[in-house]
Amino acid sequence: CTRTAAALARRISTAELNDELRRAVADHNPPAHNQRTVKLFYATQAETSPPLLVVSANMGRCLDVAWERYFLRRVRKRWG
Repeated sequence: CTRTAAALARRISTAELNDELRRAVADHNPPAHNQRTVKLFYATQAETSPPLLVVSANMGRCLDVAWERYFLRRVRKRWG
């Protein structure tokens, strides 16, 4: 399907992803990791087809899976 192919090839700018990341954190803070506050610095799209989003945080891979899904749902809703 051409719609799926277009979605896989789409490039989202780092500025737009960071804007969505800031909004997501403002709406719903990520849960603490080992009783420490998780700080998210930036998001970027590392690859297309399939898209790979990278979110930089203060403690490495510390995001709760539920929060990751929450953020991905926001990205899919905004960019399809």
